[in-house]
Amino acid sequence: MKIWRLLLKSLLLFAILNFLLVAIAPGFGFTPSLYNALVPGRERLPFGESPAAYNLSLFDIDAMFAAHEIAVPKAADEFRVVVIGDSSIWGTLLRPDETLTGQLNTLGLQ
Repeated sequence: MKIWRLLLKSLLLFAILNFLLVAIAPGFGFTPSLYNALVPGRERLPFGESPAAYNLSLFDIDAMFAAHEIAVPKAADEFRVVVIGDSSIWGTLLRPDETLTGQLNTLGLQ
């Protein structure tokens, strides 16, 4: 009898938390994701075609680059390589050190 009460309470708590998340998330623009929270992300240009989400569009490429870390002035002894591409360049299903940019970084070029 105790196991059924535990299962019922767990299911009820799960349902309440899910309904709260759905009710709160749209108002705050919060989308639950592990990306860049628990899982390290990769630097990308901001992109989106939804003005409601305050995304930048391809129609304003200057703003996309201004919002990226590449806009920060580089050091005198720094040489930058910009790699632009889609998910095949980002390294879908690869660890960060296995991607094209990861391999370039491991070369330790001076």
